[in-house]
Amino acid sequence: MAVAVVAGGAVTLTAAPASASGCVDPWWWPVPLCGTVENDTGGQVGAHSILVCTAWGADAEDHAYTDRNDCEETAEVPVGKTVGDGGVDVDAMYVPPLAVYEGYIQCDFNVSFKSRWEHEKSGWYKFPSDCDLVIDEMPYITT
Repeated sequence: MAVAVVAGGAVTLTAAPASASGCVDPWWWPVPLCGTVENDTGGQVGAHSILVCTAWGADAEDHAYTDRNDCEETAEVPVGKTVGDGGVDVDAMYVPPLAVYEGYIQCDFNVSFKSRWEHEKSGWYKFPSDCDLVIDEMPYITT
């Protein structure tokens, strides 16, 4: 996430500082922004917990599937729950082989977009700390 900094009459963009949790801490927002994943698949046949990464151990492109699994710490997002609020930053979501997750992604207070995640490369989908993912359908489910 970039923020505008005014110094000596010039405006420059700089990254918002990261908090100790990995969340971003922009000067214009009262609390740190943490990446979240919400599992809103209740009532679906075969709905299951979603594996997320809360400590990504290497540089990786955001909004992309990674070539390697550099996750150092994982958590489960049970059906009907959200992981990421309260100072815990979710860095990536794992999509198992043959699985497809559908839902919405919203980043940096912008409009949310319908999205579809499939198993690609290592299966880990990396996203920025200012994004919220809502998984509301698992049309192809492997458990």
